[in-house]
Amino acid sequence: MLANSAGSYAQQHLNHDRQNFVDLLLPLIDRANAEVMKQRAGIYNMYVDFKTNRNLPPEKLMLVYDFLKLYRCNIPSDPSRFILSNYYFKLLLKKIDIIPSKLVLAQAVVESQWGALPFAAQGNNYFGILCLQSNCGMTIKQVHGSGYYYKSYPSIIDGVRDYMLLLNSGEAFEDFRDLRVANRLNAELPDPFDVVQGLKHYAVHGKVYINSLIGIMRNDFY
Repeated sequence: MLANSAGSYAQQHLNHDRQNFVDLLLPLIDRANAEVMKQRAGIYNMYVDFKTNRNLPPEKLMLVYDFLKLYRCNIPSDPSRFILSNYYFKLLLKKIDIIPSKLVLAQAVVESQWGALPFAAQGNNYFGILCLQSNCGMTIKQVHGSGYYYKSYPSIIDGVRDYMLLLNSGEAFEDFRDLRVANRLNAELPDPFDVVQGLKHYAVHGKVYINSLIGIMRNDFY
C-alpha cells in the first residue's frame, strides 16, 4: 500500500513538473509565433503594394532587403545591386510563417528532456541549438566533437525566437518549409504531424527522432 502511495505521489509530482514546463513555454511560443505572423503580414502588405505600383519607397525596399538577409536568402551583398521582384516576396512568404506550437513543445521536450538539461536550465536553450565559438554559448561540449558549444540566450523567448528563425531560414529545413506550404494550400494552419516529417536533419537519428516527436505530440500533447 505504501509503495502504491509513493508511486502515485511520484507520478503526480512528475505530471506537475511537466505541466509547469508547458505553462512556461507555451505563452512564449505563442508570442514568438505572433511576432512571425506580424512580419509575414508586413511582407504581404508590401507585396500587394509592389504588385500595384511595381515599386516601393526606398525605406520599404531596404526593409525587404533586411528581411531577405535575416532569413538567409541569396541576394547581392551590395544593396545597390539588389533588384526587387515577385520572386523575393514569394520566397519570404515561404520562410516567414508559424511553427505549430505542439511541434515546438515536442522538440523542447526531446532536446531539453523537459527542461532538465543544463543548457536549458542555465542557458535558456530548450532546443539543443549549437554554435562554434566558445564565447557564443555554454562551455559544455557537444558529442559531435571539440569546438561545438550549446548556445546560450539572455532569456527563454530569445531562445524560442532563434529556434524559429533556424527552422524558417536554415538550408537543412527546406523540406519542412515545403511541407508547410503544401499544408497552407489545404488548411488554414500547418499540421504538426505533417510538417514534422521535414525535420529529419534536425538530429542525427533522423526517422527515429521524427517518430519520437510524433509520439510526444500524440501522448503528451493530445
